[in-house]
Amino acid sequence: MPKRKQHVESPDSLSVIDAAVYWAERGIAVFPCRNKRPLTKNGFKDAVNDPIEAKKLFEFYSDSANMVGASMGDPSGMFAIDFDLYKGVEVEEWMQGLVSKGLLPDTRIHRTQRGGIHIFYNGGELPASSYPTDGVEVRGNGAYVIFPGGQAGYSILSETITPAPKALLSYLASIKRAQSTDTVDGLKAKILAAENFHDSIARLAARYSAMGWDQERVTASIIETLKVSIAKEPSHSRHDRWKFLMENEQGEFIRAITTAHKKYNSNAARDEFTDKVDEETLDHMKRVAKSVFNEAPTGRETHVKSVEDYNGEWPFSTDGYFAHEHRDFQSQRFVMYPILCEEESILIAAEPKTGKTAVALTVGLHVATGRDLGPSLRVHEPRGVLYFGLEGRRAIELRIEAWKRRMGELGEVLPDFIPLFVVERSTNLLHEDQRATLANKIAAAEIWLEKQHGTSLGLIVFDTYTKAMPGGDQNSVEDTSSVFEVVARIRAGGTKASVAFIHHKSRAGNIRGSTNIEADPDVLTSVYKEGDRVIWSLDRARSVEEGSAYHFKFINYHLGLNTQGYKISAPVVVALDVEATTTADIAAAQEVNKAMSLIIALGAGTHKLSEIHKILTDAGLAPIQASYKRMKAKPSIWSSKIAQEYYEELIPVTGYVFAGASVSRVQEDGIITAVYIRL
Repeated sequence: MPKRKQHVESPDSLSVIDAAVYWAERGIAVFPCRNKRPLTKNGFKDAVNDPIEAKKLFEFYSDSANMVGASMGDPSGMFAIDFDLYKGVEVEEWMQGLVSKGLLPDTRIHRTQRGGIHIFYNGGELPASSYPTDGVEVRGNGAYVIFPGGQAGYSILSETITPAPKALLSYLASIKRAQSTDTVDGLKAKILAAENFHDSIARLAARYSAMGWDQERVTASIIETLKVSIAKEPSHSRHDRWKFLMENEQGEFIRAITTAHKKYNSNAARDEFTDKVDEETLDHMKRVAKSVFNEAPTGRETHVKSVEDYNGEWPFSTDGYFAHEHRDFQSQRFVMYPILCEEESILIAAEPKTGKTAVALTVGLHVATGRDLGPSLRVHEPRGVLYFGLEGRRAIELRIEAWKRRMGELGEVLPDFIPLFVVERSTNLLHEDQRATLANKIAAAEIWLEKQHGTSLGLIVFDTYTKAMPGGDQNSVEDTSSVFEVVARIRAGGTKASVAFIHHKSRAGNIRGSTNIEADPDVLTSVYKEGDRVIWSLDRARSVEEGSAYHFKFINYHLGLNTQGYKISAPVVVALDVEATTTADIAAAQEVNKAMSLIIALGAGTHKLSEIHKILTDAGLAPIQASYKRMKAKPSIWSSKIAQEYYEELIPVTGYVFAGASVSRVQEDGIITAVYIRL
């Protein structure tokens, strides 16, 4: 493993702008980030390694940027292997495996914010981005990492970078090929079976493009797969959808392939960026800068202060604080504790028809009226809510009415004015001018609420994410980054409200679209059903402890008859007071986690249950059965009744999503014979 030098001077003590210049002077292509997320429209594609342009770019975002993003691959001439050591001993063991093979020679190393490490190599041949194993990521072309700067918590352990050994590149490429082959076969099978055409085509195009195929070859291969799909038969239920794609109506087929190619093919992405950056990004930046400063910034400051210039004063007085000083750590305000916090964004993701809109709307009504939602979701004061009801508008109207009537029946006295406003007019967040207009309207709405009713905005909901980007591609980093950019504009207008996006999951439980949709929000939540209950789980958060779950049930409320005499009804969300989790529950959950970790460690593909059973038996996790001859316990065999019941409970019929992997059963005549893993 590369040696870790101690006490290496780190630019993390520099301001974000100065750190960006520092790295650009050393050939690193940088771009501004906030909390690891890109602030620019095109993310890492807007990175620059010219010091003057880097200074301009970071000055433009100076109020928001708190981290320096570094584009990996060709723009900076290096790639990084990201080891998330805090995720468990498996990561350390995988890294030590590379060390034992002699694949990690001495080179540049950075310590990350959470205790992981980035190991950097350069050389003429740079690998594509990949995920060799859980907790390890290769970040090459099409990826970025955070570099030290702005006191973000990143530091340099070792400075000198060395070329990557060919053996390391070959090893990483072999892993990626193995993963890509399995994934390609699975996606082709879905197209052949007429399952989820658009997503399967987009992801298959992404896999081919990442393998270096040109766009013509990608298109031809997918067309050949489509030609033999069972949906080609006119009698098939999805024939019209198949025909729509084959004839490229409205350009959907070509758009899906083109977007994937630009995103995942490193040459296409780089060429597009080279063509656009000077003409679009920098010109736009200069125009905006001129409007702010009356003239465009002219570059770096030429004067560098000497020691004498500080005249004996503390040089960092405006950059931070001493440990003895009082800090207002209690200023954090929750809109609804513990999930909705000021100045944070949240994703509420769920499979279709699970009740995510009903839950989100009910949350909004409780925020607007200052009422707790059950015993655990606390609202301390009424706050304004903007609910962009872009999907199911009639259903939203009925649910609000049903909630108000039920509150009345429960003896709740509702205020004459409920500051929840449903916005029914669609706004396309892909368009910069519409994002700017929307941010201005939101700021003006908050001013109106404060003047008229003495309250501020607490929650802004976009229902749904994809409806807020009509004509866009949810698999595109560019399109999804544009949507999330509205949050930064809202913050710039002074609004601290929590911003929520409602989004769809696939049937397998994965968040649809680009990984950017999952990575960008501060808080990640899921809504799912268990029997007659609907559960809202807190999957990832920065401000509070993760892992909480809130239980609800739906009551169908009858609203009367319409003008034609038909019944009208709408569901009402009722919070349930769930019993506290016991120590036994926690221990059982830990056993499941251990078992699933061992299973997905086998990697993508189909694995015989007998193989899995042996691994779990060796780990002491497989079920034990009694031996009637000697009255002693002995390990069960994989096909026994007790073992089958164990695996039926471990892996539900609908499959299981664990640590980013989708795990499902393979059955023959009702017996589980294998497990299929998709990464």
